[in-house]
Amino acid sequence: MRTFVAISLLLLIAQSIDGHNIRGHRKLKRALNENARIANEYIVVFSSQAFSNDFQAQSMIDVVDRNTNGEAIVTKEYHSAFHAVSVSNLSPSGLQSLLDNFFVEYIEENQMLYEQGIQESAPYNLDRIDQPDRPLDGEYHSEGIGSGIDVYIMDSGIHTSHNEFGGRAICGMDAVNEGGKSNCFDGSGHGTHVAGTIGGLTYGVAKNANLGKLIGSPLRPSPKEIFFSLFSNMRIHSRCKSAR
Repeated sequence: MRTFVAISLLLLIAQSIDGHNIRGHRKLKRALNENARIANEYIVVFSSQAFSNDFQAQSMIDVVDRNTNGEAIVTKEYHSAFHAVSVSNLSPSGLQSLLDNFFVEYIEENQMLYEQGIQESAPYNLDRIDQPDRPLDGEYHSEGIGSGIDVYIMDSGIHTSHNEFGGRAICGMDAVNEGGKSNCFDGSGHGTHVAGTIGGLTYGVAKNANLGKLIGSPLRPSPKEIFFSLFSNMRIHSRCKSAR
């Protein structure tokens, strides 16, 4: 029995060190895209509380050295908006030690940021949201287009076969029509308009997002119907995610 417990404990420690549990650590900020993540490179941000206690800039490098046995390389220091260092050659065990360090506020995985796409002759709504200053350039530059994201619209329904959605729109469960059965009817067109603004090919912000309706016509469902549709679709969504 003792041998079994010891082996189990060692397996848990090994899992944590090789990265399976580390990447779920509350102080670790994951890369937006796994393919864009730069292996073994991180930005280590130190807490403002540390610097309020005579924590010097050199101390940041010392913390990294002590927690990584000198293996990690500090490539850059930051001292303006926040106190941080960029680190390369950081092993999983070194990452775990830094995450557990009192002076470290959080650690962010380094990643490549690049444009996912440019929409030329973009409609005004998209042209306006991708740049803070005028004059507008007539283009929509997006760093992310919603791939793998599921959006549920609580509105009048969605015309799911519309060519703007490219097969990404689903009916979902509807508590208002026919006792919770799936119903693709859009009584007023408003829900389809909202879905198009979210994920349509021409006017949508997230052009690869999956779209689903929560409520169909009429536009004035009761609170009971709203909650039933909401929680029913949440259960369906959780089951689908677990099966992927």
